[in-house]
Amino acid sequence: MYATNTRDSGIHVVTRDGKIVFTESVKEFLKDKKIDSLKELGDGSVAVECSRSIFILKPQMLSMRKNVYDTIKRLKKNLRSDPTDLELYSKLAKRYMENDPISEEPYQLYLSGLEAAAKSSNFYQARRFYEKARQIKPTCSEPCQLFLSYVKITPYKQLMRRIHLDLFALTKVANDLPNDLKSRRCKTRLLIGEGDFSFTSSLIDKHEVTHPNLRKAIIATDLKATHLQKLSKDQDKKKKVLEKRIVDLKQCGVNVLFGVDAKEIHQTFKGRRFKRIQWNCPFGESTSTARKEFTDTIPKFFQSCSRLQLPNDRVHITLMQKSDEYWKERQIENRIVHGSATAGYRLIRKRSFGTPDKKRYPNYTHVKTNTTKPYNAGGEENEFIFEKTDTVLPVDSYRKSCKLMDSHKKIYAIKSNNATRKPPLEECYFECSTDEDSSDYYESDSGEEL
Repeated sequence: MYATNTRDSGIHVVTRDGKIVFTESVKEFLKDKKIDSLKELGDGSVAVECSRSIFILKPQMLSMRKNVYDTIKRLKKNLRSDPTDLELYSKLAKRYMENDPISEEPYQLYLSGLEAAAKSSNFYQARRFYEKARQIKPTCSEPCQLFLSYVKITPYKQLMRRIHLDLFALTKVANDLPNDLKSRRCKTRLLIGEGDFSFTSSLIDKHEVTHPNLRKAIIATDLKATHLQKLSKDQDKKKKVLEKRIVDLKQCGVNVLFGVDAKEIHQTFKGRRFKRIQWNCPFGESTSTARKEFTDTIPKFFQSCSRLQLPNDRVHITLMQKSDEYWKERQIENRIVHGSATAGYRLIRKRSFGTPDKKRYPNYTHVKTNTTKPYNAGGEENEFIFEKTDTVLPVDSYRKSCKLMDSHKKIYAIKSNNATRKPPLEECYFECSTDEDSSDYYESDSGEEL
């Protein structure tokens, strides 16, 4: 109940963002009668006592949201009956967030879901609940501590390391890192099309404390040394910065190579194995003719990767996807569905790599292909991570490519703008959620599956 110089005194229901969703003025409702008391009832109504009478006010907002409350009540009842039904935790959390975006309930539900999933050994779903809880409270260590208590008694050492790193990022306490991590070897990593090598440098800087041996495991390459060749005399300062960056990378243990063609890496590195191969933004803004000529590059790149990798090794590809529906076109242009599936790779992660407001690697500069100009198209860069399987498709098969998916690692759909039931893979794109975890650069333990 309140009064202002713009609204009559009376009974008003106001949301947290200041919107009045119900109002009844004294003049219209109670005339000149004096209000003696107000009392909230159990169903959200308000009892108004005045002049020896009681009026019950039931705001319209409750009747409008009755379905939401009924759904929440039903889901809670179902969850009490079967706490192992993991879908109920997500459904209930979604309903709470729709009803009250700042409610504490979704966070607690995700923690409860994490425990239920871990107890049933469903660590894929447990990881999803863990990520969602951390999204709600990114500065809270409770999800890390809870998840660690379950993971530490499993064989999933890679997942345990990931949680330790998340915890360290929050606390900055050295004791939160296991003693063996700093001396641990890192997976061999081949970086393609590095351009100005700002990603290589940023990657090493970001993981300096947690992965000091990462630099020794990296081979960073470029095809044409475009930046060294095209920086003009009036850009001499930038050229010196780039030259110094390359020298510094070499001195700290990175192997820097030029003349490496992404389609022929199996020839350049014949006989070697790379557990991780990464290509960021393989083709920037250019002409339609150039984009058309590029369409076979990603499929050939995957085929070449497959000759340097064993099952469970990974390929990372980052795409600038702009906004609206362009992300679909971008995937089709680069043929990542066709390229990955026909080489026997399945999608296991999709991460946000950077937006105009937030970058995973702040010192990394994405530039247009064959230029030194920054790519300023806006939108979001997404990192797609693929895992090599022991399956190779004999033909371009939509049905068989869908069967490559491992639902314990990533759930996704392969779709197309083509209305046919089995569209050609060249016209397909991945549709899936975005993961919040980040890479583990340490060498794997034997027998580790997750």
